[in-house]
Amino acid sequence: MLFTARNAFQVYGLANEFGLNYVRVGKHYGANKVMKAAGTIWRAFQLARIVRKERPDFSMSHGSR
Repeated sequence: MLFTARNAFQVYGLANEFGLNYVRVGKHYGANKVMKAAGTIWRAFQLARIVRKERPDFSMSHGSR
């Protein structure tokens, strides 16, 4: 099973607390809308590389976007 986590809020801490093995992908880009959009696109590219390598059978996400 593959988990990814973004460096924002308490995501790493919660993943560690529950003993999840995860790949760190992305970070929090603050309140600036342009940086937030650019960061979302950059994280999508990073995730695409992982998907091509790992070939997951399914994925799920929780996010406000």
